[in-house]
Amino acid sequence: MSYPVIISADAYQLSVLPEWGGRISSLHHGTAGDLLVPISLEQPFQPDTWPKAGAYPLIPYHGRIRGAQFYWQAEPVHLLPHPDGSGHSLHGPAHKRPWQIVEHTADSLQLHCSYAADVDWPWDFEATQCISLSSQGLRVTLILRNTSLKPMPAGLGWHPYLIKANRIEHDARRHWPYHKQDLLPTGMVEAETPPVSGCTTFLSDWQKVQIQLTTGSTVHLSADSLLDHLVIHDDPATYTCIEPVSHVAGALSLAPNSMFGLRQLGANQTLSGSLQIGVDP
Repeated sequence: MSYPVIISADAYQLSVLPEWGGRISSLHHGTAGDLLVPISLEQPFQPDTWPKAGAYPLIPYHGRIRGAQFYWQAEPVHLLPHPDGSGHSLHGPAHKRPWQIVEHTADSLQLHCSYAADVDWPWDFEATQCISLSSQGLRVTLILRNTSLKPMPAGLGWHPYLIKANRIEHDARRHWPYHKQDLLPTGMVEAETPPVSGCTTFLSDWQKVQIQLTTGSTVHLSADSLLDHLVIHDDPATYTCIEPVSHVAGALSLAPNSMFGLRQLGANQTLSGSLQIGVDP
């Protein structure tokens, strides 16, 4: 049985399940109530059928990789397809591995994951989550370090399951159309952004999102310049996912990768990005 680690500050309280892929299991505000769909602990954690609740890190990539394979520095790379991914890999392996607590205070938590190359990702890496609360809300900093001897492709992101939204407003300036059959962007980009509806929308060049929850509260989300892409998945009935990420989904299947936000990390190089989420006054 896993027990959540709890931190709090001002009106906010947050719980984390380090062994469940470093997941945030709940984020509660004293007046606004739950901001994330809470994770139930009634069932054991299944790494490949994770709960549609809480929030988790997307490391070292997000979204799908077409056919669970890609070329990197002219060499083919084969990954293990996700069981429910129609032959594609999905969301990187960091959120499927246990994380360890490095530091725990009343209002902050630092988690660490040391990853050894395997069928899910053929490079060693270390990942860190710095999670803190204040009167302004939640701040999460994600850090990725390549601990292998060869350069690796790298990206970061954060995948929250927010309480279902009534309205979503964003200032993104670019839209990435995608293939309907596999939910992977085509690589083309449009200057006009469509209204968010009950589907997945890929965006970039954004600074702030404002979300009105069905509970009546309004939540704002922002991130630093590294996380300049945004994925919005609005489930028709249950939840709303608004994911700050560093590259367009499927960037590893597009060439050249760097045009779509993907980074190259040499040995011992790091990548870091931060996001903030809180309740509007």
